[in-house]
Amino acid sequence: MRVPSATVPAAMRSAALLLGLVLLTAAPPLDAPAAVRPDDAVLRDRVTSYWEARSKSNLVAAYAFYEPAFRTEFPLELFLSNFQRLLRFRPEFLGIDGVLVDADGRTARVGVRLRIKPSELNGEPLDAPSEDIWLLIDGVWYRQREPMIPSI
Repeated sequence: MRVPSATVPAAMRSAALLLGLVLLTAAPPLDAPAAVRPDDAVLRDRVTSYWEARSKSNLVAAYAFYEPAFRTEFPLELFLSNFQRLLRFRPEFLGIDGVLVDADGRTARVGVRLRIKPSELNGEPLDAPSEDIWLLIDGVWYRQREPMIPSI
């Protein structure tokens, strides 16, 4: 049943109109189909492969996904000795929450879901969302460099 507009207070009509406009102009979720670019599938595949390697504690395989400048600064042997902390929690990759590619198409923020079982929690699983930055270099998506000091 339709209610005649005369019986709905003007303030409520205005609020409903405003809410409708806000919903129409709100930013889409990270992985909304309208925001998908042709290379998003390739990016998602690379992110998945990187985190699967990390989940298996395979730093040699994960190393190949880092940006070239990082790999130049940290050759494989140096990376393996300086970044052992990446093995600490052995994250289980649960999936990608969303991808947001910048307007220039060369930088992407990728939300990932991880599960860790820290000894500090007696091995109790802890789901930990994370955000990765990926860079498109010469047509290939690479994970941004690993910081020397881990974020807390």
